[in-house]
Amino acid sequence: MNTASSRSDRRTSPVFLGIVAVTAVTGWAVWTDFAADARIAVFLFVTSAWIVSLCLHEYAHARTALHSGDISIGAKGYLTLNPLKYTHALLSIVLPVIFVIMGGIGLPGGAVFIERSRIRAAGGTA
Repeated sequence: MNTASSRSDRRTSPVFLGIVAVTAVTGWAVWTDFAADARIAVFLFVTSAWIVSLCLHEYAHARTALHSGDISIGAKGYLTLNPLKYTHALLSIVLPVIFVIMGGIGLPGGAVFIERSRIRAAGGTA
């Protein structure tokens, strides 16, 4: 396996870091009452925090698949925490955000597609 390739497959995405930054800044703005319109700051905080939690959740699925034997996960970009790698823009981001705006829970969310044939059985054999 190419070491440089595997490192780049696992490097944290700038997209994810940007979303974390938005979460931190809007969280700070809400906490300190810095925001001119608290409703917008709260909305941005909740939405960006939801996307961060989605990224971490899907990352956990990808790491589990990787440790179970599906080495194709890295090449698909699932280990970079980039929500654009494992989501369908409309179904995984736009619709859930609309559900959050309406006061609901932002489901369905992202999806990590694994190659089940690569997953080792519980006994350690493929």
